[in-house]
Amino acid sequence: MLVLGVDPGSRACGYALVTMEGNRFVRVGGGVIKPRGETVPRKLAALLAALDELLEIHHPREAAVEKVFFGRNANSALVLGQARGVVLAALARKGIEVSEYTAPEIKKAVTGRGAATKEQVRRMVTMMFDGMPPVSEDESDALAVAVCHCHRRKFREMGIG
Repeated sequence: MLVLGVDPGSRACGYALVTMEGNRFVRVGGGVIKPRGETVPRKLAALLAALDELLEIHHPREAAVEKVFFGRNANSALVLGQARGVVLAALARKGIEVSEYTAPEIKKAVTGRGAATKEQVRRMVTMMFDGMPPVSEDESDALAVAVCHCHRRKFREMGIG
């Protein structure tokens, strides 16, 4: 089953398309959407258009999105929340099942520690995907979100959690 992992953002939105073959993760695609626009509404519209195109091409059946639980300042947190809203709405419009995970949940699923650093997450993600490093921190985070979701889904299928 194809899973879309998303690390939302209005300046850079990381995404990763992942499947599992047995216990092995396979990276189908990924990258970063960098919406262009002079204003927040134009950036959000560009993000929506890029997500719609991505979903039309790949048709994931499930998606996982990182939850935001803090922001450096109120304005940044608000814009990030708006970008998350665009991502969630785009997925819902296509009827894609969406799960949301906090950063500590994602880090724990990938590294075994909920307080892991971004570099530790990136190294683990690189190892999980045959030593191919993600192109950016945003894609690395999106891969980690997808891995977290695949682990959770597998545990649910086994009747655990």
